[in-house]
Amino acid sequence: MRTILPLGEAPIIGYQFHAYRLSMMALHPQFLDYFSSNYIQLCWHPNQHMLNFYDLNQRMNPLLEELHSYKSMMNKYVSTVQFIIDCLKDGYYMVTFVNEYHIPHRSCYQKDHHIHDIMIYGYDLQKEVFHVAGYMDNKQYGYSEVSFQRFSNALEDIRPEYSGLFRWSDGMDLFRIKFEETYHFSLEMFRQLVEDYLYAHNTSRRFLMSQNELNYYYGMDTYDQVAQYIREYQGMLDIRIFHTIYEHKKGMAIKMDYLQKNQWLQDETDYSSLYEKLMDRSLSIRNLALKYNMTLNQDQLIKLQQHLLELRKEESALLTRLLNGR
Repeated sequence: MRTILPLGEAPIIGYQFHAYRLSMMALHPQFLDYFSSNYIQLCWHPNQHMLNFYDLNQRMNPLLEELHSYKSMMNKYVSTVQFIIDCLKDGYYMVTFVNEYHIPHRSCYQKDHHIHDIMIYGYDLQKEVFHVAGYMDNKQYGYSEVSFQRFSNALEDIRPEYSGLFRWSDGMDLFRIKFEETYHFSLEMFRQLVEDYLYAHNTSRRFLMSQNELNYYYGMDTYDQVAQYIREYQGMLDIRIFHTIYEHKKGMAIKMDYLQKNQWLQDETDYSSLYEKLMDRSLSIRNLALKYNMTLNQDQLIKLQQHLLELRKEESALLTRLLNGR
């Protein structure tokens, strides 16, 4: 009658597609080994004015099994709602696309048609609801229920004009945690990615055997791009950019704590505490961006750029010290 699959705490939630995978992987015993080897590099997408973590093809993820299917194919044999229920019964989480006009507790509910991704992690046949995750109408990442009927409407009411995500809207991704698999932290890979970040190397060139080069701005160069965005962009700032900077420092503090506890570092410097200070500074920067959006005071933009330059200088010195082992 009821299946609710467990979820852990995701260290990155600024973009919910990261939060979905990380909340599942967080249940794996070797999650910190994986997380400490990934989510180090940042990249700036110039055409989209978007700052994000460099993300290798997730279907190569060692902790998650991922199966890709299509609603249009499933509907030939069974209703999509029933297919989702059957998958959850078998222990598979699902991520797919819906029209949030039909999803309660979303900012677009009964207001605007908007296609967005959503994660389903449970169902209740008695209440006839799915348990779903995503960003709520209070702008916080959270969990809620949606009736089978509303969810069915959200799956079916999909049109190209609703969102640029339409081209992916037929997709359905199933996930299962690979508890039977192991993953071991690689200090060499960690150092390579830290060097890529510090020296703004294009990390996608490391994986040309499986994907084309991605011509973005990387690592420390993303600070310059964010500063330029602040100078040139008109109107309210995209807070996700500044939240990603904060979550990067938060994630690095977690990684440093992991490295120190497992004695991977050569010197006695408390890098975890030092990164926590950078995390606090980046949180202040994010809050300053929020303040600007409320006041549109141009003086706040000047302060924002100054604080970003100071953060870049401090982080660069810290990572140089880390790589030199002193």
